[in-house]
Amino acid sequence: MSKSVLIVEGSNHYHILDDLCQIYKKKNFDITLALNVSEDKPMINDLFRDFTKYPVIDLKNKNFFFLNLFFQNKKYDLIHISTGAENTYLKFIFNIICFYFYCLFKKEIVLQIRNTRYFLLSKNWKKFIKTQLNRNVSPVSILITSFSNLLRYLSLKFADKCIFESNTQLVYFNKFTNNKFKNKCFFLYSKNSAKLIKTENKSNKYSIGIPGSYDNQRRNYRLLLDACLKLNEKQRKKLRLIFIGNFSNVDQNFIDLLIEKNIEVLYYKKFVNTFLYEDLVKQCDFFLSIHKHDKKPFIFAGSGIIGDITSTDKKIILKKIHDPLGEFSKRAIYYHNLSELLEKISNQENIEHLKFIIKKFNLNKKYLDENLNYLKALNNF
Repeated sequence: MSKSVLIVEGSNHYHILDDLCQIYKKKNFDITLALNVSEDKPMINDLFRDFTKYPVIDLKNKNFFFLNLFFQNKKYDLIHISTGAENTYLKFIFNIICFYFYCLFKKEIVLQIRNTRYFLLSKNWKKFIKTQLNRNVSPVSILITSFSNLLRYLSLKFADKCIFESNTQLVYFNKFTNNKFKNKCFFLYSKNSAKLIKTENKSNKYSIGIPGSYDNQRRNYRLLLDACLKLNEKQRKKLRLIFIGNFSNVDQNFIDLLIEKNIEVLYYKKFVNTFLYEDLVKQCDFFLSIHKHDKKPFIFAGSGIIGDITSTDKKIILKKIHDPLGEFSKRAIYYHNLSELLEKISNQENIEHLKFIIKKFNLNKKYLDENLNYLKALNNF
């Protein structure tokens, strides 16, 4: 007898639903989707290739998303909340309250946590409040954030399983919650969880892909620009930058400066749909992370780039500080000085000559546990 799963996407991370559905299909689950089709249908069609293959519940309004979901009475063996109520603004408070009660009353909930800090409580409230006030955050905003995080933290108690994008993210979550939820925590991706998209770069340039929509708060584009401008003309001509995300809000001066320096740039002022994504990924030799460290990427805040390297044959260029446990060491080229690394890449005659710059870094097996992979947990369901 087949099992059933309701996959709930409470935000707009529709691009990951293809892989998530594949995970459950391989385990012979009947899949139903709960999405905000009324508001997001164009985006869903662009980002979620298999959207039409499954029954869909339209929850219509993001402000009342979990209230509408609460009144869906059909029983499922599992309810996988792909993204819960992780928006923290006054207009979403009611939705966060409904999210808490949904977790309280429903059974067999798998809660996927994208940004760990939304589910953590400060261990030092005086320090937290003082820090926020020093950043000119209003008392009302502090109150909204604190209340929202409290409700999300309390919802963890009722979730049957908590899923994180990486093993490292899981480790740090357990550390900051004193292992209180350790018996129910898993990480999602594994080395063999998805079909690889192979490189088919037919250009005579080295193509570096930067996944993600333009977001100056999360990514340091100045770092990339400065690194490129330090290259000589010959080196710049050998590089090709592919931005794999929606750049409709890009600072055009950033793009123009790169082009003026004879660096080939490919970007799109729209959402990159699944088919275009695969085509762009095939053209890349590497992925590059230019995440800002203050957001604690890969440690507290999840990143779509983790799924990108899992489903492709690419190596990722990233700062070592973003991979403190060496989880991605077999796929990573770590850098301290991005300009020096780009110079080494652009000086190579072919990609095979790049192997010498890949520094080995062993996994910290004391903390990373492959047995906590969610795919293995599903085998025991």
